[in-house]
Amino acid sequence: MMIRVKNLQKIDEDEDVSRNELENWNNIFGLQGKCSNIDCNNQVEHGTRVKKVGFKDKTEYIIPLCPKCDKRYGEEFDVFIDTHFMKAELLYN
Repeated sequence: MMIRVKNLQKIDEDEDVSRNELENWNNIFGLQGKCSNIDCNNQVEHGTRVKKVGFKDKTEYIIPLCPKCDKRYGEEFDVFIDTHFMKAELLYN
């Protein structure tokens, strides 16, 4: 099973912002080594903003991705069903 997401990360987003988002994600859920994209086996280095596709929920979330998947701005892809989605608003409110 999987969940389809759309990458909302900005192409020119500062690398430090993405790493801080991952650090906050890790503090809540613990370390994750592998990218959440089901078609990728790369090491996680970024927390990436996404929204779920096909859900009424329009919330922006942070999930852990590798650098390659982090840079897929505007693209849709599938993530593992057990991926932990952290609400992005928790970081900025």
